[in-house]
Amino acid sequence: MDITLFAIECLKRDIEMRFFHTFKTPADFKLLSLNIKKETGEVISESTLQRIWGYSKSTTRPRLTTLTTLARCLDFIDWDAYVVSLIKESRAESDFVNVGSLSSDDLHPSDRVRIVWMPERSALLEYIGDMRFRVLEAVNAKLRKDDTFVAHFFRKGSALTCFDVRRGEQTLGNYIAGEKNGLTEVVYLPG
Repeated sequence: MDITLFAIECLKRDIEMRFFHTFKTPADFKLLSLNIKKETGEVISESTLQRIWGYSKSTTRPRLTTLTTLARCLDFIDWDAYVVSLIKESRAESDFVNVGSLSSDDLHPSDRVRIVWMPERSALLEYIGDMRFRVLEAVNAKLRKDDTFVAHFFRKGSALTCFDVRRGEQTLGNYIAGEKNGLTEVVYLPG
């Protein structure tokens, strides 16, 4: 299974820990861009950083050179060395192997995913392609039937970040399911 999306999420968290800052505003990304240049001598634009952190809409993965520059901020020689360190540290040991984890890269259009989180919330989702899902049913959730969103992976015990949530023609922004306790159930239902 593809570990790249999980590794990117880990990289983002590690960068935030490295700079003792979470990145949520344009000013934050400007500061991060300056810090990266100071640390590595290389430039990553603010807009690229915004796409990586989900502040701006994007369905493409970052370039290898961008990931390598970010890994160098953490004192790794390149992106591959960072990914190897995740595996050695067992941070990625079971993230995309066990039943409770699922990557969008492994799905096909019409596959479904049922997620459950506290308190008594659930949703049945249909994969429609390009990492985008349609809500088929939602119980006690702010998500509604026919909402669509982008999600990279589902992991039992971790929050689900839904990017670019759309309700008809209206864009609602991002949504987090299970922010405090994570998803309590992730069930893959082949189409």
